[in-house]
Amino acid sequence: MSDFVSHVDNMEATLLGAVNNQDDHALFIASYLHGHFDVVVSRVISHAEPSLKLLDETMRSSLAGAFSNQELIEQDQQQVLTLWDSLMQAEQTLP
Repeated sequence: MSDFVSHVDNMEATLLGAVNNQDDHALFIASYLHGHFDVVVSRVISHAEPSLKLLDETMRSSLAGAFSNQELIEQDQQQVLTLWDSLMQAEQTLP
């Protein structure tokens, strides 16, 4: 569980860092993802065996539901997914 929490902390720090390092639109994308991230992490961390795989599956499901409700335009949806992919990729390469 502590490995999972470390990954979550790293991902959250990256999302929070967008405030200082991004333009307004990138900040919007990071903030949108961060909202989903907080909800998804609360679901996954209560699972018997939280993992990055479960986090990824749950996040993709959450985003798919939001996108099917047309919460974002297609270009923004793609940017959110790209940011999520980069967060996942960064965490999967850590020891």
